Amino acid sequence: MVVSNLCSFSIRVSPSTTLRRALSNYMHAFANTSIESPSSRAMEQNTKTLADYLDLVKRRKYYIVVTWLLVSVTSVIVAYNLPKIYRSTATMLIEAPIPTNLVESTISQFADEQIQSIYQRVMATDNVLSIIDANGLYKDIKMALRNMN
Repeated sequence: MVVSNLCSFSIRVSPSTTLRRALSNYMHAFANTSIESPSSRAMEQNTKTLADYLDLVKRRKYYIVVTWLLVSVTSVIVAYNLPKIYRSTATMLIEAPIPTNLVESTISQFADEQIQSIYQRVMATDNVLSIIDANGLYKDIKMALRNMN
C-alpha cells in the first residue's frame, strides 16, 4: 500500500512583488504545513511482535522441519563416510643431567639444529632403555613376557 500526501500552495504574485519575496512566502507557507511522511506510516505497520514471529513459525513449520531433517541426515552421512584417521602426539620430558659434551655451544648451528641433535642423542634406543630400567617402568609387561617364556 502506497500512501502519498499531496500539498498544494497558492501564492499570489503581483507584478510589483520581487522574486525573492515570492520565494520567501512560498518557503514560509511550506514550513508551516505538517506533512506526515509515508515511511513513518509504513514503519508503524511493519513493526513485528513475538506473536507475528510465532505465527510465521506455525505457517512454515513443514519447511523448517524438512530443512532440519535434510541437514541432520546429510551431517550423519558425511560423518560416517569420512575416513577414520586418528592422530596422536606425545611429548616426554626427561629430567636428567645432560653431559657437557652433548650441549656444546657452536656458532655454526642454529638453536633448532642443536635441539634436534640433542633430541636424537637422548632418544637413542640405548638411552631410552636405560631410562626405563632406571625408573622401573613397564615392570608388569616384562614380568608377563618372562612368565610366557
